[in-house]
Amino acid sequence: MEKNIAMNAAELKLQIFRQIDSLDKSQLNELSGIVTNLAHGQYGVADWENLSETEKEGLISSIKKLDSDGGIRHESVMKKARRKYANG
Repeated sequence: MEKNIAMNAAELKLQIFRQIDSLDKSQLNELSGIVTNLAHGQYGVADWENLSETEKEGLISSIKKLDSDGGIRHESVMKKARRKYANG
């Protein structure tokens, strides 16, 4: 990584853009969440540190499953729920 000690704002933005431009879709989604949390003052590190090892392993496993297309699309879940509870 380049040194950013003497970079002005424009140079730093260009460096960040280049790094972002090289990310794949999964990494872009993760970065989007990080930036959103950062913008709202929510860093999330403390929350992660408060989880048990079992909870951390479960989350990591779930993310890996989703990354390998092992999840169910939100639209499918909502469609099923609407059908199930339509007369509710």
